[in-house]
Amino acid sequence: AVGNDPQMWSFITKIQNAILRCSDNCLFESEDARVLCVGMVAAKLSRTADAQVSELIDVIQLSLSDNSRQTCFWGFFGMGLMVKNLASRSELSGSNPSKVWRRRTIQRLLGIFMTEFDACLSESNSTVRELVDFLTMGESSDI
Repeated sequence: AVGNDPQMWSFITKIQNAILRCSDNCLFESEDARVLCVGMVAAKLSRTADAQVSELIDVIQLSLSDNSRQTCFWGFFGMGLMVKNLASRSELSGSNPSKVWRRRTIQRLLGIFMTEFDACLSESNSTVRELVDFLTMGESSDI
């Protein structure tokens, strides 16, 4: 466990920044490796509700939608880590801005997952589409 050791957090921040630079400069060997690393960085950031998380989710979402329906397990794995970290911080109900942001981010991630799931089906499923619409347009208190 990292705990509160400032030196350890400094190392983690340097690694995180290196991952993001590599992602920005297309230096990863595969798209799967890139989205896994970006997802792990976003999961770490999601613990502090950092605004950068939304940008990293955009990166993963674009990768998943541009991946010609090839398996991108690690992108989904990274999104799962984010949902786990966002959901486990504390109770999600309430109007506190941090809680609202976490609920909306979880809904967004679930909407991305379900959209990609629907795209994998031989025929789009109206129930899945309704769930995606609910997740992406519903009120955050509806989660």
